[in-house]
Amino acid sequence: MSRILIISDNNSAWTEKAVTHSGVLENNEVYALTIGETKNDRFYLDNGIKICRVKRHEAFNKIPKVRGLVYYADYINYIKSLQKTVGEFDVVHISYVSKEKVLAIKYLRKFAKKIVCTFWGSDLFRAGDKQLLKYKKNLESADVIMLTTSEMKRKFRSVFGGGFDNKIRIIRFGIENLDFIDPEKDSAEFKEYFSYTVQKTVVTIGYNGSPAQNHTDVIDLCAKLPDNIKSKIFLQLPLNYGLTEEYKQTLLQKLKSCGCEYGLSEPYLDGEQTGKLRQSSDIFIHAQKTDGFSASLQEYLYARKTVFNPAWLPYEELKANGAYYFEYSDYDDLYEKLKEYLQNGPDKDEKDKLALNSKIIKELSSWGSVKDSWASLYRI
Repeated sequence: MSRILIISDNNSAWTEKAVTHSGVLENNEVYALTIGETKNDRFYLDNGIKICRVKRHEAFNKIPKVRGLVYYADYINYIKSLQKTVGEFDVVHISYVSKEKVLAIKYLRKFAKKIVCTFWGSDLFRAGDKQLLKYKKNLESADVIMLTTSEMKRKFRSVFGGGFDNKIRIIRFGIENLDFIDPEKDSAEFKEYFSYTVQKTVVTIGYNGSPAQNHTDVIDLCAKLPDNIKSKIFLQLPLNYGLTEEYKQTLLQKLKSCGCEYGLSEPYLDGEQTGKLRQSSDIFIHAQKTDGFSASLQEYLYARKTVFNPAWLPYEELKANGAYYFEYSDYDDLYEKLKEYLQNGPDKDEKDKLALNSKIIKELSSWGSVKDSWASLYRI
């Protein structure tokens, strides 16, 4: 039996999914270190995980520089006390990299046989190069640096060079929601479930309520479509997390004037409901500027939906494995390709390619396909 310390955000669904499917719970003693209160303590306690909670100082939350220093000091103090009360850990896994976690590595090194640092995506792509370079000395003390895509490895090497190549492992997060999607089923059943007009083509824009999804740009583009096309489409916006009231009002103002029927999905959706939402769609438009290895996009591919993805997010693994989707170079290009597709629909060749996407995504990103790689992180 190994003693494992996971340092992550216990509120994150991705942390829960990794704990559930990675094999870390198999014959291991597991501790979870997090900052502040968590909403899902019951999940961790039911799985025999010991929760280690660093107190959150709400007074400093709106002062980033001070907040970071306070969190760092609190991390170190808690880690020191943990060392005294628990002793040595076989593996410490820092899951989602932040400044205070990385700075704590030199202290963790004193009582950890193995340290794993996992970048999820946004913690690498949205951090500035200067900030990342400040991590270098501490990352050198890690035994494994886990990245989830080859694009992330290229980004990592562009910042740090090749000095970490012997530590880097590319291991994807499995996608739990694939279990709730039946690629063989027609979208009509799920359009009825959500009370959509079955005869209309459902065009889904983005996958959460963050402005980073660039919903407004895509809505403006749809507003320019010919009226005979707009009358046949339904714009679906999944806004189940990351939405502010201000941004919601901005979206509603755009949607009301765009000339298309539309619907907003706001309540939290569990895996089964998310699967139904994916299957209710006909087209998925992705328009973010940066992204890791979008699970939502892969869910639409698995469900055999037509995906439009920007060329600046190339997803080389998907291409290398033969996944079929449309790429666009800019919004003018997206407009032309979307208009043509809505006018003509998929031909038989395209339908066959969409059907193959299910097999490709299952082999690439199901938890069954990646579990052994994850489990290896927790072996000495």
